[in-house]
Amino acid sequence: MKRTWVMMMVFLMVALVETTLGISMVALTQRGTGQKETAGEKTGENPLLILSIEPKSPARLKGGEQVQLKIQYQSPSKRPVFIWAQADTRNTFYAPSQELKDRTGEVSRFVGSNEPNQVKAIKVVMVDSKTRETVAEIRQEVDYSWEGWAEGTQPLVYLNEAFPELRFTAVDGTEVDIAKLKGKVVLIDFWATWCGPCVGEVPHLLNAYKQHHDQGFEIVGISLDKDKETLLGFIKKKGMAWPQLLDEDKTVATRFAVRVIPTMFLLDRQGVVRYIDPRGNDLEKAVALLCSQP
Repeated sequence: MKRTWVMMMVFLMVALVETTLGISMVALTQRGTGQKETAGEKTGENPLLILSIEPKSPARLKGGEQVQLKIQYQSPSKRPVFIWAQADTRNTFYAPSQELKDRTGEVSRFVGSNEPNQVKAIKVVMVDSKTRETVAEIRQEVDYSWEGWAEGTQPLVYLNEAFPELRFTAVDGTEVDIAKLKGKVVLIDFWATWCGPCVGEVPHLLNAYKQHHDQGFEIVGISLDKDKETLLGFIKKKGMAWPQLLDEDKTVATRFAVRVIPTMFLLDRQGVVRYIDPRGNDLEKAVALLCSQP
């Protein structure tokens, strides 16, 4: 009798919850069963997935060889995106995909190194092709080592030596000759609008230029973008007043053995390379120091 009374009370409480809240206790139970959800419906699901990496980690590679990744993606919006894979260490190379206009699909990307190197993680990044804002990213732990140099990629620029000859016509028609900039502190910046780390350095470049341009500080940009209008629109929006070369076929980058961007060379007033790849606040401090010297 007591057991029957308890069971009746349980049923009455369930009925009261269902009636009051408008939910089913069966439905609540099913939500915890771990059933597979349809792509795009899973709340908080990362729209990037690495399907395969070749060669499999761990592995040793020769200078110039690449790690190939097959990536599945799903763009959270209807806007086109770029996707690339990049290593957690400097002096590696990679490139963005072509503009991906389909919301879902698969794309292959690569990471490589032309010099002795070690990579412990690879990050896959998806950005909006118009705004360059990061849409999603994932990180994969790996263990790759590169041994030796790729043929023809030994450094052309050395610390504490004169920067080699470089002349070109900028996108705005300005004639640039590094040799004629002696007497000024010069930053040569290899970059691209699609490169997240490059864009992250822009505020530091702008600040250094604003603070020290009157003291003889100049910036020369070498952009690896493919589209001139994209480059012009970006530099106008950001207020980047210095000359830019559109190195769309990477002729200059290849000549100077630039394997990853951003790559920066900071020259003193005698045209000697005093810093390679100064970043962030360190860049601003280095510029201030060289500008204070005769």
